[in-house]
Amino acid sequence: MNTRSIAVALVAGVVALNVAAATLSTPPVHAQEGDVSLTCFPHAPTGDLRFDNTWGATRSGGRGHKGTDIMSPKGLEVLAVADGTVAGLENGPRSGYYVRLVHDGGWESWYMHLANDTPGTDDGRGGPETAFAPSLEIGDRVRAGDVIGYVGDSGNAEWAGSHTHFELHIDGGAVNPYPFLVDVAARVDRLYEIATPLVVAPPPYGQELQIDRGPVWGELLASGGVNCLSSAYQNAIEHVFGELPGEGVLLTGVKAR
Repeated sequence: MNTRSIAVALVAGVVALNVAAATLSTPPVHAQEGDVSLTCFPHAPTGDLRFDNTWGATRSGGRGHKGTDIMSPKGLEVLAVADGTVAGLENGPRSGYYVRLVHDGGWESWYMHLANDTPGTDDGRGGPETAFAPSLEIGDRVRAGDVIGYVGDSGNAEWAGSHTHFELHIDGGAVNPYPFLVDVAARVDRLYEIATPLVVAPPPYGQELQIDRGPVWGELLASGGVNCLSSAYQNAIEHVFGELPGEGVLLTGVKAR
């Protein structure tokens, strides 16, 4: 049986991956299954984040764990992992507040244990407005990287520490999301690596950046995940190039502002 585990820390907007050994309960699901591809990691960057492969681990009532717990500070932004439609804004005794997205191809992503506390407390008195992004409604179309909620400990997570229980559903059934998260974390890590020089030493307005901008722009454009980056990184990219790479944006006309 294959063994592996991963702990992920996002420090100053850079994802750091640390792979160690741990037992998998079931063989990992291959990322191509169901044409599923995550564009963004489910959480915004933070220096206090980790996740491990606990698929199938025993939980209360003898049930098996059907997701990946991403441990993060309470109140951290939860991001849509891909373009999709809001299919559910719900609250359950075990799941707490959660968002359910349906993506192109019919696969789904679920984000559970969202915030239910008054900000700065652990009083459990917050309502949907503390769990879900403002004005988010069922039927809304969201883009990868859009904020859809906030990390919390609602439901049965009160004594487990704040985290998001993240699930993937393909063809009507839950699959192990861990390999998909490892894959997207590495890609987001690369995005931050590419963009870091633009943030660390942005050029004065009207002056040229002293790096070869063409390859940087090309790699950002090819990644398709710039919306996953923090606003500071997106602002730096836009400052240097005059626009963000995305649909309909070509490699021509690379310039500094």
